[in-house]
Amino acid sequence: MLAIGALAVSTAVNYLIVYMPTYVVKTLNLAPSVGFIASFAAQTAVALLAPIAGMVSDKIGRTTHMILFALLLLVSIFPAFLLLTGKPTPVIILIGVLWLGVLKSLYYGPLAALMSELFPAATRATGLGLSYNIGVTLFGGMGPAIMTWLGGFAAIGELAPGYYLTAVCILSLCALFTIRRMRLA
Repeated sequence: MLAIGALAVSTAVNYLIVYMPTYVVKTLNLAPSVGFIASFAAQTAVALLAPIAGMVSDKIGRTTHMILFALLLLVSIFPAFLLLTGKPTPVIILIGVLWLGVLKSLYYGPLAALMSELFPAATRATGLGLSYNIGVTLFGGMGPAIMTWLGGFAAIGELAPGYYLTAVCILSLCALFTIRRMRLA
């Protein structure tokens, strides 16, 4: 359960980045290219920064590193979506999605090592496989559907991704604090 919780925000943000072209077209009424460019920029940040984040976490500790970036995600998500929906210009969308991608990559870098450290060697492959697949299915694969469903509520509307990601980020922070408290990683 802790591995699933730690994975939740990373996979949710990743699927948001994948969902961004649809969100940009259907919700913000902009050209698909805006969403595709923003998604490309964010995924490029993930590819470039994740290894660096992993190396840094080797020095300062995985939970310390991941809690820091989860907190930055927590305070960035909703303001980013307020900005995206308040001023939906291509530049704002690119900057907002890129920022979330940068934070996601810095959180994601040490995630595999943290998850592997949660399981004893004899059950590591099974534990990692189950927790990864359950976490990705629940918080990633279902993410766009949940965001679309939430967007149907008048009080939530365009800010549905912000609400969803905030809730998932809190879940991941709870898992990370529990891991740290239990001294599992």
